[in-house]
Amino acid sequence: MINPYRYFLYLLVLCSIQANGQIFRIRDEASGKLLEGVIITCTESVQVAQTNSRGEADISSLKGCSRLNVRHISYAALDLDFAQLSTLNFEVSLQPINIRLNDVVFVAGRVAREKSKEIWPVARLNPSDQVFYQPQTMADFLGASAQVFIQKSQQAGGSPMIRGFATNRLLYTIDGVRMNTAIFRAGNIQNVISLDAYSMQETEILFGSGSVMYGSDAIGGVMQFKTLSPAYSLNGKMLVSGSAASRFSSANMEQTAHADINLGWKKFALLSSITLSNFGDLRMGSHGPDDYLRKVYQQRQDTFDAVVVNDDPRLQRPTGYNQINLMQKAALNLEKLEVVYGFHYSNTGDYPRYDRLARYNSAGIPRSGDWYYGPQFWMMHQLGINIKQANLAWDKLQLNAAYQRFEESRFDRDFNKNTLRKRLEEVDAFSLNADAIKLLAAGWKLTYGLEAVINRVSSSGTDSDIRTGTSQKGPSRYPNADWYSQAVYASVSKSIRRNLHVEAGLRYSNFQMDCRYDTTFYPFPYTRSSQQNGAFNGNLGLAWNLPANWKFSLIGSSGFRAPNVDDAGKVFDPAPGTVTVPNPAIKPEYAWNADIGIGKRMGNTARFEFHAYATRLNDALVRRDFLFNGSDSLMYDGNKMKVVAIQNQGYVTVLGLSVEGEWNFYKAFTISGNWNFQEGKEINDDGSYTPSRHAAPWFGTARLSYKKNKFRTELNLIAQGSKTHNQLAPEEQGKKEIYALDANGNTWNPGWYTLNFRASYSFWKDLTLNLGVENLTDQRYRAYSTGIAGAGRNLVLSARIRW
Repeated sequence: MINPYRYFLYLLVLCSIQANGQIFRIRDEASGKLLEGVIITCTESVQVAQTNSRGEADISSLKGCSRLNVRHISYAALDLDFAQLSTLNFEVSLQPINIRLNDVVFVAGRVAREKSKEIWPVARLNPSDQVFYQPQTMADFLGASAQVFIQKSQQAGGSPMIRGFATNRLLYTIDGVRMNTAIFRAGNIQNVISLDAYSMQETEILFGSGSVMYGSDAIGGVMQFKTLSPAYSLNGKMLVSGSAASRFSSANMEQTAHADINLGWKKFALLSSITLSNFGDLRMGSHGPDDYLRKVYQQRQDTFDAVVVNDDPRLQRPTGYNQINLMQKAALNLEKLEVVYGFHYSNTGDYPRYDRLARYNSAGIPRSGDWYYGPQFWMMHQLGINIKQANLAWDKLQLNAAYQRFEESRFDRDFNKNTLRKRLEEVDAFSLNADAIKLLAAGWKLTYGLEAVINRVSSSGTDSDIRTGTSQKGPSRYPNADWYSQAVYASVSKSIRRNLHVEAGLRYSNFQMDCRYDTTFYPFPYTRSSQQNGAFNGNLGLAWNLPANWKFSLIGSSGFRAPNVDDAGKVFDPAPGTVTVPNPAIKPEYAWNADIGIGKRMGNTARFEFHAYATRLNDALVRRDFLFNGSDSLMYDGNKMKVVAIQNQGYVTVLGLSVEGEWNFYKAFTISGNWNFQEGKEINDDGSYTPSRHAAPWFGTARLSYKKNKFRTELNLIAQGSKTHNQLAPEEQGKKEIYALDANGNTWNPGWYTLNFRASYSFWKDLTLNLGVENLTDQRYRAYSTGIAGAGRNLVLSARIRW
C-alpha cells in the first residue's frame, strides 16, 4: 500500500526540482568537510550526478528516481528515498571507512555501475591517490596501483604490461577517445607519459579483453583516463576554484609545478591546467648488481667522441629531460544537451635512449655516439555532445569527434662517425564515436554505438653530417600510409532479482590499410600494398552476489588486433645484428579470454578479491626469421644484418592469478596488498615454444597504513620476482645492456624489493603537505625488461593547495 505522506513529499520534491533544480550537499560525518567526487545514481535512470569541489551536486537529472544511491570509495554506502531529501534539507553526511568499498566504475559498460555488481575486473585510481602518492608521471601513477607492471627503456618512459600483454595489445583512451595509433608498436612505447597525472579526474583499468566496447588492440586490458571537467556554478554566483601543486625529488633533482583554475557560471564553464616538469639524471641505489653501474659514458669533445670515466657510477648519464602539459576546456550546459570542447597539448624536450647508449662492441667501445628521441608531441582537439533528452532510441547519447596529432622522432649516430640519422613519424588521427544507452522493459539496459577512425601516417628520414651541417634524404622507418576502422557494437545487461547480474555483447569491426613504399634505399619487391579485414567478437559474463557478502564472477570474451602500419611496414633494428622488414601479408590476431573471480566483504573492515584467468591468442603476430627478396640478410645503416619480420605464427597462451585485499585491523590502521602472477608462452607452428616477452615476473606490494582525520601515512614494500636466462624471451636474452649477468655470463633479471614511506597532512582545509622517502634501503635494481635502474634512496617533497 502506498504511503500517502511519503507520496505527497515525493511530489513536492519533484515539483521543486523541475522548477528550479536542486543542490544536494554531502559532508564527511567526522570532520564536516564537504566531499568532492561523490557519485549519485539510481536504477531508474542512466544519468549520473557527482559532487564538485564544494561538495555540491545538481540532482535535477535524477528527478524521476524513487531512491538514490550515494557512493564514495572511502565512505560507507548510503541509500535513501528521494522523498527523504526535503526532510534532510538536501544535505547528508557519509561515514568514513579505511578500506576501499562502494566504488562506482564506468569503464566496462560506459555507464555507472557499482563495483559489487560489475562483471569485469576493474581497478580505479582516484584523485586522492594522486595527491597522496605524488607520482612523477602518469606511468608511475599506473604502477602505484600494483596491478599494472611498468617497463622503462629510459627515464622518459613507461610502457604498461597487463596480464601478459603490452604496447599495441593494450588500449588507451583519453576522455573517451582512442589514443592508439597505426604506429603503436610491439616494442615498448612511452605514449602514456604524454598524459598529465595532475589533470586526471579518474583513471580506470579494465583487465582482460575489452574489444566489444573498444575494438582492436584491447586484448590484455583497457586503460581509460578521464581528465578534469569544467564545473558550473550551482548557486547563481560565479564559481572560482582550482589548485596549485609542486613536487621535488632528490634522486633526479626533479622540479614539477602545476596549476589549474575553473571559472563556472550557471550555463557556462572554463577550465585551464598547466604542468611543467624538469628531471635531471637519475641516480640508482648502492646495494645490487654491479652490472647496472654506469662506469663510463660517451661525450663529444671537439671533433671526436670520447669515452669518459663516470666520477659517480651510480649516476645514469644521460637520462634527464623536461616536459610541459597544457589543457583547456569549455563547457556549455543547455536544457537538453551539454557541449564540451577540450584541447590537450603535451611536449617533451629531447630525451636520451639510455639502454641504447649502454651498448658496447666486443672491444668495449660504445656502439653509439648519440641515441636520443626528439620531442614527443601530442595534441588533441575534442568536441563532445551529451544529449540528455530521452526518446525511443536512447535515454542518453554521447557524441565525440576528435582530432589528434602525434609526432615522434629518433636520432642516432655511430661512435666517432659523423652521420646523424633522423627518423621522423607524424600521425594525424581522426575519430568519431556515438555511444547510446537505453533502459528497456523488464530491467534490461542496452548500450550500443558506432565508431569510425582514420590514421594518416607520414614518415621521413634525414641523414646529416654533424661536421659540415649538410643534410640529405635518408630511409624512412615506415611507409606513408592510411589506416581506417569502422565498427558497430551492442551490449545488454540486467540485474536478475537483486543478486545476479548478467551481460552480453557483440561487435563487428572492419579495417583497411594502404601503404606506399619508397624503393630508393631498400629494394622492396612492391611499391604499394593494401589489405582489408573484418572481425566479429563478443563477451558473456555474470556477477553473482551471494549470502554473507560473497561475490562470484565469470567472464568469457574474445578480442582481436588488426595489423597496423608498424606491423606491416616498419624497417628498424630491434637487436644487434638483426633488421625488421615489411611483411604486407599479415592478418589479424584473435584472442579468447576466460576470467573467474571470487571476492568477499567482511562488513566495513575487510575485503579480498581473487581472479584466475587464461588467454589464448591465435594467429599471433610475432617477430621471426624471414626472407627478403629471397635473402636472409640485408644491408642496413652500412651493416649486413639478419632479416626478421612480423608474421602470423602459432599462438600465445597466458595463464595468471591476481589477489588483492584490505583489513582495517585496529582503529585507523589498515593492512592491504596486491599480488600478480602471469606466465606466457609463444607456441610456434612446429610445436616448439618460447617464453612470451611481455609476461612479467610475479610482482606485488604490501602496505601498512594509518589514516585519521587530516593525517595519512603508509609504509609499503614493493617487490618483483626474478627471471633466469632460460625464462627470458629469445629476443631478450641477448640484451646485455639491460640485464645482469649470472655466473655463466648469461643475462638474467634478479628479483628485487624496495621499502617506501610516505606521509601527508592537511592543514586547514585547503593545504596538503606530503613527505616521502622511497627505497629506504637504497637498493640497486632494474624492473623486468627495463633499460634503466630504478631510483636509489629518494626524498620526495610536495605541496598542494586548493581553493
